[in-house]
Amino acid sequence: MKKSISIDLDEKLLKQLEKRAKINHLSVREQIKDIIVRSMSGWGKTGRSYGDPRVSKLVKIFSRKKPGPKPKAKKKRKKK
Repeated sequence: MKKSISIDLDEKLLKQLEKRAKINHLSVREQIKDIIVRSMSGWGKTGRSYGDPRVSKLVKIFSRKKPGPKPKAKKKRKKK
């Protein structure tokens, strides 16, 4: 069963969300849902994401941050 919530947003914040949603080709509603899903994924004792599994897969596919350890930085050599 899906539940809905109501939130009040500052005009400035709403404008920023609209801009971000436009860049991501989403509606403001979808953008807010995406932000919440991303913030909740990996939360909990089991470490599994909540919500629709298809949404979680899309988050993994389109996420800018890749999971796992970061690659080590290469050391720069000094020129002689």
